[in-house]
Amino acid sequence: MPNQWDAQLYDRNHAFVSELATDLIELLALQQGDRLLDLGCSTGGLIPFH
Repeated sequence: MPNQWDAQLYDRNHAFVSELATDLIELLALQQGDRLLDLGCSTGGLIPFH
């Protein structure tokens, strides 16, 4: 079985992982222009702006 990333499959089955970090994101109080490096943390949906 090949190892292929499927973002939609991940979101369907593991969305709870991102939800666990929402409090942390709020604590960071990111502002427009701030940068946050997200390494291997789901599909990147935690950051409210890019």
